[in-house]
Amino acid sequence: MFPENIVEATFRQTSTEYIRLNKSDPNSLVLKINKSDGMNVLGLIVFCIAVGVSLSYLGDKGKPLADVFIALDHVITILVGLLMWYAPIGIASLIASKIMEIHDLGKTLQSLSLYMGTVILGLILHLFGTISIVYFIASRKNPYKFLRGLIQAAMTALGTASSAATLPVTFRCLEANGIDPSYTKFVLPVGAMINMDGTALYEAVASIFIAQINGISLSFGQVITVSITATLASIGAASIPSAGLVTMLIVLSAVGLPADDISIIIAVDWLLDRLRTCVNICGDAVGCAFVQAMIERNKPPRVHPSSNNSLPLPQDEESPTTYFTAESEFHANPRRTVQFEPMQQSSFR
Repeated sequence: MFPENIVEATFRQTSTEYIRLNKSDPNSLVLKINKSDGMNVLGLIVFCIAVGVSLSYLGDKGKPLADVFIALDHVITILVGLLMWYAPIGIASLIASKIMEIHDLGKTLQSLSLYMGTVILGLILHLFGTISIVYFIASRKNPYKFLRGLIQAAMTALGTASSAATLPVTFRCLEANGIDPSYTKFVLPVGAMINMDGTALYEAVASIFIAQINGISLSFGQVITVSITATLASIGAASIPSAGLVTMLIVLSAVGLPADDISIIIAVDWLLDRLRTCVNICGDAVGCAFVQAMIERNKPPRVHPSSNNSLPLPQDEESPTTYFTAESEFHANPRRTVQFEPMQQSSFR
């Protein structure tokens, strides 16, 4: 997690294990450090987060280094754009080569079906379980009624598979559900960029699936590593279709799983991508409602007059607040006078 050499972390991983020197002596354990080929993704993510926080703290002093990273981002974007022209040929070749390597096609299809069912079940439990409970705890309202108001945004997410493309529809659905625009304009754009809970769940399940088809048993520590890496990698995923496949390589490299097997799940990713995008935008909407509920809860209650037609009379600091209606008779404060002037509409001075 904290690499000693950041350059070495780009191509080599470090792992530790305990070795018993004397089998009869339970205290003769020695810690051994092993190095293997592969990128230390978790260490690189932690290092990048630390550098980003430090640059933000430095302000103008760190601007030259920040400009370097911004320039590198533009260069990599151009290179990726050029490579995307060859994506149809490359993806078709990957799938074709992987199908040729399959010895039992029926067993592979059965494994893919179980994988899809696991991902879909996990997304359903997360949407109608975890997210709904969070909304209920914050607002004390029916979460399923709130989710029913997001059907239009969910249908748009199923069609576009993009959180960014669904953003305008999500705005309208939340405002129709009674969410103040001052909250939606801040929370939704941020959530569309970093809140990828459905993608994080998908990447964790996919990593375990790839480990199982290769006969690799993940330890408890590796499962925790997969969970942390999938969560952090999903934050950096773009709001475009199939962006989770790119960050999937980061998760697979973190635990030393073969990245070539990602071509197996590409064939079914088009459906799972739409479902996890739907969960992502519902999570963004619930997060917006959660923020409003927590802020509104701390606001002082509004004082409403007892009558709909009552108006407050201007007061001095020593005089109490007096309400009067147009139909009721009132006595003016002896220290002030209330004057009426004939205008198009009556007004108080």
